[in-house]
Amino acid sequence: MGKNQTTSAIVDGLLKFLLFGGTVSVAIVAPNAIIALDKPLQKALKKFDARSRERELKRALNYMKHKQLISSSDYARGIKITSKGKKRVKEAEFNNLQIPRPNRWDKQWRIVFFDIPETERQKRVALTIKLRSLGFHPLQRSTWIFPFPCRLEIETVADKYKVGRYLTYIETSHIDNEKVLRDLFSNVLD
Repeated sequence: MGKNQTTSAIVDGLLKFLLFGGTVSVAIVAPNAIIALDKPLQKALKKFDARSRERELKRALNYMKHKQLISSSDYARGIKITSKGKKRVKEAEFNNLQIPRPNRWDKQWRIVFFDIPETERQKRVALTIKLRSLGFHPLQRSTWIFPFPCRLEIETVADKYKVGRYLTYIETSHIDNEKVLRDLFSNVLD
């Protein structure tokens, strides 16, 4: 992980921590304090000793203050996340959105249909890029398929791109040419 990626991971992790009610204080630089943080932030901070960790945190907090993601960079007195910081957290969560994969496949297929008008072509392109990044495969141009439950994730994506009214989500246990689909998803199915 390069320095910019490390700083970005620290910034995103701290913002997420603050958004969900965490308080950044001097205690965060203690060796055992990183256990309370989420995994990406733990990973970014774990490689530093206490002194380096404090220096990196101060640098990240100053960056966050400069970019107006927080209202104060004095973690001894407390920090408040700004609306710009909240927006960055939501973007990071969306960019890192993943569909959980259960241990066993329930033999149900999830199909997403959409008919987004040409006037909203950018939204259609963004949606197909996101579906592909989530692991969906196209059945046809505007019909995508996935083997695991993903209604909430699809609703999140539809809300983000404001295309919910053009989208239909279906779960089915039968689909023609299932062997082809099983082969397509062989790396994730049991």
